[in-house]
Amino acid sequence: MKCYKTPRISPKVGLLALALALLGSASAKASNNRPIEIEGSRIELGALTPSAPRELAHLDIAPSPQPGRSTQISRDAVRHALRRAGADPRLANALPPVQRVVRASKRLSVSQLKEEVLARVRGQLPPGIGIIHLVGVREVVLPVAPHTVEVRLTRLRKSTSGTVIVKAEGRSWARFPVTVGLEGRARTPVPKHTIARTTVIRPQDLVMVDSELHDLPQRAVFTRAQLVGQAATRSLRPGRPIQSRAIKAPPTIQRGRTVTLVALSNGLRITQSARAEEDGTTGDWIRVHPLTGSRAVKARVISPSEVRIDLGPAR
Repeated sequence: MKCYKTPRISPKVGLLALALALLGSASAKASNNRPIEIEGSRIELGALTPSAPRELAHLDIAPSPQPGRSTQISRDAVRHALRRAGADPRLANALPPVQRVVRASKRLSVSQLKEEVLARVRGQLPPGIGIIHLVGVREVVLPVAPHTVEVRLTRLRKSTSGTVIVKAEGRSWARFPVTVGLEGRARTPVPKHTIARTTVIRPQDLVMVDSELHDLPQRAVFTRAQLVGQAATRSLRPGRPIQSRAIKAPPTIQRGRTVTLVALSNGLRITQSARAEEDGTTGDWIRVHPLTGSRAVKARVISPSEVRIDLGPAR
């Protein structure tokens, strides 16, 4: 949860601030019937009265309403905020008894959001599969800010369920179910032959085949690019679609490999050969055993051929 720190106001602001606020009282009363529009998630004093002193302009008064909605801010609420900040609560005397604040919003129509959802769905489909229809999209009201649309699909079928999530300002503003009608035969990469566990997949290990949607497993991988260069986490059977959990990035250094161990101390660089005693990716700390017979040490993986340890300054 975000915390809003109440600023402490110098007593010197007192009379000057009060005078400025009173000078603006006529205009504040004249605009009493007009709602104040804001865009942010908090209502600040500067939004309620343009004549607020600079030191108080960003004083937090209350949370904003939902986008497109309004709320009422009383003079007493402003007095309370001023008192918390150590400012003269009489600054609020120039404000109307109640002010209506409206939060600015933007609307994504059904047609607008549908196009974005369709684009996200297409990105998750294998070649050969087309969309017949999309049901369940609705209008969404958002704050005036950039937004993102995420679609989470269940296992692909002719009628596939999904969840649409619309986010803005770092949070979710809408979440609702949709149904996607699909057609066609999926063209997916499958192993030509059995691929043993830990084997790094090569282009020649794969062949593209057509499959019915109901034959595709959950989270199947649909492109060669997602498979080539990855290591199998288990034995992969020929002719069967590959699930994403059955592959992973191969280690930068494999157990048993001979690498260069670099020791740094006082600007000096000392190197020797060592044997990796465990797998590791770049940035990992792994155990290596110097070939000179010294005891094993922990070193950080730098590249496929180098690990490094910093010995620090000599004592």
